[in-house]
Amino acid sequence: PTVSNYFHLNPMLSNDYQSIEIYDIFGKRVDTIDPQTEEFWNANAQSEGVYFMKGIRFNGKNGSQKIIVKK
Repeated sequence: PTVSNYFHLNPMLSNDYQSIEIYDIFGKRVDTIDPQTEEFWNANAQSEGVYFMKGIRFNGKNGSQKIIVKK
């Protein structure tokens, strides 16, 4: 997992991913990121805790990563 409250997205994601969705521990989507236009996710508006980043690829396959928001 990645621990922070400010997350830098790899610029190479824009080649593979059409969107990145952020979900809280209860499965509620709390944010959506467009990797073609955004390079960061600022989690300051979110509570501390565990979140999941789900990448939706152009080819239909998805990837995910657990992140921990710590302030």
